[in-house]
Amino acid sequence: MPILIMLLGAIGAAAIWYWRIKAAREMGGELLDAANDVRLAARRFGYRRKHNVHPGDSIDDPRIAATGLLIAIAESDGALTAAELEAVRLEIQRVFDIASEEADELIAVGRWVIGQCGGAQPALRRLAKRLRVLAGGDVLPDLMKMGSAVAAVGGNNIEAQEAIAQIRRTIAN
Repeated sequence: MPILIMLLGAIGAAAIWYWRIKAAREMGGELLDAANDVRLAARRFGYRRKHNVHPGDSIDDPRIAATGLLIAIAESDGALTAAELEAVRLEIQRVFDIASEEADELIAVGRWVIGQCGGAQPALRRLAKRLRVLAGGDVLPDLMKMGSAVAAVGGNNIEAQEAIAQIRRTIAN
């Protein structure tokens, strides 16, 4: 009888370890798929990584820079909420006249660029300068409306208003 109990215990332990290893493998595959999705989305928007150039300065599509700025405004008061993310999605769909799938891809690339910049504050400076180079000051009215709409979802806090003011100063100068 003790041998039977030990045998069942060993089989149970092996089954648990097998299940955990299988779950870890699936999670790793999902992470790789997510990274691949961001890479493919960036390619669809014409993003090409240039050697010895910061990823934020490699952006050639002003929509990526603008989306990154909107996400940085939303993140300026802390973590990005689902409501703020939805506001970003709706604003870029409205202004850029794009489908929901394309908006999701822009958001994925924008979030990646913010991560490469080291957070929302460094991204604000870098992406605003890049947007000024790509599109000039003509984008400022639309960008301010979009930024205000995103900030309103987050409670229109002081950090978001400061981020919008910083973008306005950078693009206007």
